[in-house]
Amino acid sequence: MDFIYLIKIIILSIVEGLTEFLPVSSTGHLIITSNLLKLPDNHFMKLLLIVIQLAAILAVVLLYFHKLWQVFLDLLRGKKAAINFWLKWILASVPFVILALALNKYIERYLFNNFTVALALIVGGLLLYFGENYQVQNPTVSKIDDITYRQAFLIGCWQCLALFPGFSRSASTIIGGWLVGLRTKLAAEFSFFLAIPLMFGASAYSFYKFHKIQQNLSSLGETLLAEKAVGLPFLHVGREHFAAINSATWQYIYLAIACVVSFIVALIVVKAFLKYLAKNSLKHMALYRITVGIILVLFWLANLR
Repeated sequence: MDFIYLIKIIILSIVEGLTEFLPVSSTGHLIITSNLLKLPDNHFMKLLLIVIQLAAILAVVLLYFHKLWQVFLDLLRGKKAAINFWLKWILASVPFVILALALNKYIERYLFNNFTVALALIVGGLLLYFGENYQVQNPTVSKIDDITYRQAFLIGCWQCLALFPGFSRSASTIIGGWLVGLRTKLAAEFSFFLAIPLMFGASAYSFYKFHKIQQNLSSLGETLLAEKAVGLPFLHVGREHFAAINSATWQYIYLAIACVVSFIVALIVVKAFLKYLAKNSLKHMALYRITVGIILVLFWLANLR
């Protein structure tokens, strides 16, 4: 086991747990952190990034388990309220799924870099800062069940902005919620629910691709975690090179540790975030986004010289 590599993965998992549900862009922070830690860009890391996001989403499943389970039971009983809830959930997810499937290759190829993340952080920060003023003082919607089909669909459309790395799925849905008449706390809760099917789907797809690559490499007589195959780091001691991972077993150990860390951190953050939203503004987080974005742009410009 490469303990340095493990520490880097733990740091990445902490960053994911801290940022997944805050409107500051978990994807943007993961890209920045990966670059700072000089983590390899390979199939294993792509899978890891998706899986730790899934682990964070499971924190929401745990917190809202009673609500989700009750809605599921009511759906089986054919209750209208439960059917409406699921239909709105699906309706709000459709725009994102369609665009993600159509644009995924182009997004990964052209937008996963510090500069595009910086621009998204700044633009999203400005929208958060000024968008908060559009909250209605006396909203007609006070709970998730009262969200209309139209509101759900429009929030789903706004969620598509999250396809741009650095914008933040949480920020895009909260902004969309403001513009259709939701208060911040309710918009955030709806955002949490929308994250569940999307991240489960993305994780399942990533696992499928990773497993397929593993089978292809195995058929060629190569181990998946060999440096040639996926670029995982090697320990260097003098002129000797020792493989940091010499069997597929370590890959699952790394994934398990990363998931546990991300889950625990996210669980703490979600509870704290909901309490924060009850009394505080998101303008501070908007300013944080803008500041980080400007710093990244300055670093990018400095590297051009």
